[in-house]
Amino acid sequence: MIAGVPKDAGRVLELGAGTGNVTRELLRRGYRVTALENNPFMLEKMAAKRLGNIGNLTVNMESVEQLDLIDQRNFDAAVAVNVVYALEDPFRCFRKVANVLTQGGVFAFSTTHSETRLEPLLTAIANELKSNGTFAAKEEHYQRVVEINKDIQISIARRHSREQYELWLEEAGFKINHIGSSYKDAVLVFHARKQ
Repeated sequence: MIAGVPKDAGRVLELGAGTGNVTRELLRRGYRVTALENNPFMLEKMAAKRLGNIGNLTVNMESVEQLDLIDQRNFDAAVAVNVVYALEDPFRCFRKVANVLTQGGVFAFSTTHSETRLEPLLTAIANELKSNGTFAAKEEHYQRVVEINKDIQISIARRHSREQYELWLEEAGFKINHIGSSYKDAVLVFHARKQ
């Protein structure tokens, strides 16, 4: 995801910042970050990381779907890690992202898609935990993650195809520069530039 953000970008908008893992990496690279997150639990975890000590960070407790509340229109890049698939209207989000980006700004995001299969990813996680000897201690948490992700796969993870995301990006005014896969092919990674 972060590889899609140009090195000379100044301001980066992060959609659905969660606990701040990507936020931290963006700040370490010297970007000024505006992070959107509306989940109080996630914001609490992010606050505990004291990310403001790393760099220039603004946190807004807002839903990605309320992106029209962002009054700045001069972001050089926007990132969204595994957020888009959960939105009711991804195309509307893409248009809003285009509105807040500068000309030539980059939108980098990852999302599940109609061909997503989460089993290989979940199996890889179990194997990693077993190989480093922590599976027994974390098995309860792992099983909870498996159940949550099974529900996600059935309900929302496979709603939209790769082709649909491509079409939405183009209709929102983006030119796609890169499409790849990640997380054992469970998600697609898009890098697109505002025309």
